[in-house]
Amino acid sequence: MRSAAAALLCLTSALAHAQVDAVVHADPSRGISLLAEGAAYSSGATSATFNPAGIVHTGMFELFYAHERSIARKAVNDGLYLALNPLDFIGIALSNEWMRENGNDFRKTAFGLAVGGEAISAGINFNWFSDGTVDKQFSVDLGVQTRFSRYFSLGAALKNADQPTRAGVTLFRRLDLGVGIRPFKERLTIGVDWVFDEQSGPAHSRLAYSLDAMVINGLHLFAGASHGFTSAEGLFLQLGLRLDTPHFGAGYALSGASQGLNHLAFARVTADKVPALPIRDGLIALVDLNSLGENEGQGTVGSLLGVKEADRYTRTVATLDRAATDPRLRGVVLKVETSGVGMGRAQELRNAVLKLRAAGKKVVALILSCDDQDFLVA
Repeated sequence: MRSAAAALLCLTSALAHAQVDAVVHADPSRGISLLAEGAAYSSGATSATFNPAGIVHTGMFELFYAHERSIARKAVNDGLYLALNPLDFIGIALSNEWMRENGNDFRKTAFGLAVGGEAISAGINFNWFSDGTVDKQFSVDLGVQTRFSRYFSLGAALKNADQPTRAGVTLFRRLDLGVGIRPFKERLTIGVDWVFDEQSGPAHSRLAYSLDAMVINGLHLFAGASHGFTSAEGLFLQLGLRLDTPHFGAGYALSGASQGLNHLAFARVTADKVPALPIRDGLIALVDLNSLGENEGQGTVGSLLGVKEADRYTRTVATLDRAATDPRLRGVVLKVETSGVGMGRAQELRNAVLKLRAAGKKVVALILSCDDQDFLVA
């Protein structure tokens, strides 16, 4: 049974040349089918999957979770990926993938290390496998990356560099050469990769394309494609989107080929602030307009000692004036209840509210009870 699985692995591993076409791959050493990404611009917690040199471009901290359901491979997989770069020139990555495919369970655990910076970086990734066809297997991936310009990048990754063999199963070397461009800085990233493995050779190589477009801050659209140079090798496509808040993102991707579909849901947490959806944040203030006509200073210890303090009406007007110029404040909720003020003061309160609105603050009035003066303010 193991020899049959090994034969199947050898015959079909040529299909595993890029993550985007992993919807039909039979090479378990590649793990979960993640979002299409090139060797030239790979970064973050999942970068070791594409090019371990990209680990160094993670930022302070990133945690990524992926859940995959593949109809083509009858697989349900989960992956957890962690990357750290506290010193800004040394990146560390850890990941664990749990794959359930055709009734077989196995795990892939990886540890990656990368050093360098924008000009040049190099990385190594160690993979351990338990259970399944590649039980107790171990492999090493190597990668280099250069971003000598913010608009242009090159990368190369050698997967299964040690080409390990265990129990008749060989994980063949696979070379990925990538080029990436960012014509509009980080707004658009385009990658093209040429990939081939040592078993099939360049004659059966594939081209893979990846695209990441930030349509607006916090909204990313992803696309990927991969094809060989013969009609038998097929075309594979992937589409996805991601929504970001400053430190959290989530998304979905759909991969497809003639053999079936692949669904991927994912979430990401990062310590570094990223461009976020244009959702306004800020403070909301509650201002109570009840009993403004009464002076709290009357009957207090301060009044008995001759210490005068501003009454609630004066303090409330001053608060509304300050709120109009407070950059942290997004809006004000007015709790309108019998205020006890006269028409002159009601007009003054109304003018303070209009000043708030003119300053761009959202003002909402919650009326519990009111007379004519309170209704004028509301």
